[in-house]
Amino acid sequence: MKRGRPGGGLALALLLALPLAAAPATAELPAPSSERPALSAETLEFLPGQGRAARSFPLFRFPGADEAYLDLWDATQILGANRFFDPITRKVSLAVAGHRVKLTDGSVWLFVDSRPRRLGEPCRIAAGRFYLPLSFWPVLLEELPDLPLRRDEEVLRLVGGLRSVNVLSVEWVFSGERLRGVFQLAESLEPRLERVGESVLRLHFPGGRLAPFDWQRLPARAPIDSLRLEEAEAGAALTLYCRRPLGSLRSASDPVALTWALTAELPAAPGLIEPEFAGSLPERRAALPAPARRLKRVVLDPAHGGTDTGAVSGGQIEKDWTLRLAEALAPELEREGFEVIWTRRDDRERGPQSRVQAANVAGADLYLSLHLTRRGLAGESGLEIILEAPEEPPGEAGALRPWAAVQAAHGESSLELAAGLEQSLGLLTDWPQLGIRRERTAILEGLDMPALLLEVANLDSATERAAWEDAPTRNERLRALARSLAARSRRWREGG
Repeated sequence: MKRGRPGGGLALALLLALPLAAAPATAELPAPSSERPALSAETLEFLPGQGRAARSFPLFRFPGADEAYLDLWDATQILGANRFFDPITRKVSLAVAGHRVKLTDGSVWLFVDSRPRRLGEPCRIAAGRFYLPLSFWPVLLEELPDLPLRRDEEVLRLVGGLRSVNVLSVEWVFSGERLRGVFQLAESLEPRLERVGESVLRLHFPGGRLAPFDWQRLPARAPIDSLRLEEAEAGAALTLYCRRPLGSLRSASDPVALTWALTAELPAAPGLIEPEFAGSLPERRAALPAPARRLKRVVLDPAHGGTDTGAVSGGQIEKDWTLRLAEALAPELEREGFEVIWTRRDDRERGPQSRVQAANVAGADLYLSLHLTRRGLAGESGLEIILEAPEEPPGEAGALRPWAAVQAAHGESSLELAAGLEQSLGLLTDWPQLGIRRERTAILEGLDMPALLLEVANLDSATERAAWEDAPTRNERLRALARSLAARSRRWREGG
């Protein structure tokens, strides 16, 4: 199989270019095979349209055949066709969008409304299943231009050399080409794989770029806990931190699980890996050099959501306050040139690990988690900034250390940002400052970037709530916060 374009394998346009003949010939039908064909290293990706999940279909290989094959049942799923099979003549008739398509086991000919067209390989029956060669698709789309599949040349494409990461409902961009719905690391992308540790793998993409995405829908059974995206002039790199040793993970074709393998070797049949869900980040990871200090991409984390209400005082609910404050802060950050990424935009529940993963995958430069607290009616009002208390000092570059301690590498930058905020807000606004403290918290654990937990206000205080409900006061405070971060960003760019 020829290598396709980066990111998409062989697109449908290439399939349409396969050479086709125009006149039938008779041939003696071979006996059906009793052996199931081998699972191919390619999959067929079907993108049915906006708002509908992508689907991947396994392909198969017959000995001596130059093309991969698709199960007839899967083809009817893509086409929305009705099928009729005559076991005596071994013929299949498909009703497709008002047209009749006929195929025969062992024959390279198909008939579309009685018009003969030649395929690149014969249709085959094996182990009681009917298989179509991939050249079936360009013939069909050429003969039936009114099919919905014709409206988008990327709706159906071959993804080659499955190595293997399949993630449903995310978007990646590789060298400018978008992969919608399903992301697959394939031979056509030619990533260079490097084993960083027993459970850590890094993939290098020379000359490419990887767009950030939100991994919110990653199922808990997936074997990968966290990712790190790095971009440089030489290309992009993706580091994956796994729950299990690399050697124990195999590829599979289940479209809702993230699965993988280190080599192109495939199991005898598709299978689903269901690793134990430990509910925690990987134990060890490779220590990296001190990160470069920059501020461009900021994650806004409105705490709580859904059934997780957070603090409740009378009719005041923390989850509602944090979302409203984040919605007010976001435009101030964007006005200062920051790119804002959200952990939630509505009233949904999302655990801290899912939020941490989304921030790490996005390659963010700063994590701001917004909270309110209860200090009682007579309690202090104002902003308290909380930093992660390091579990252990940062290790030397290349050493293995607990993933939970990754935040320690950013401790100095986090403290510098917190101190700058406290000073600026105290001077420029009437927002009381209650200081900076450190504590162990799952909210910040595992974040591979500077991170601040902002206890914005005392939910019990009617006076403080009134101050935040006053638009001029609220805007003044949040604008000062955004400007303080922008000033620190400029200092870091200038080497200060």
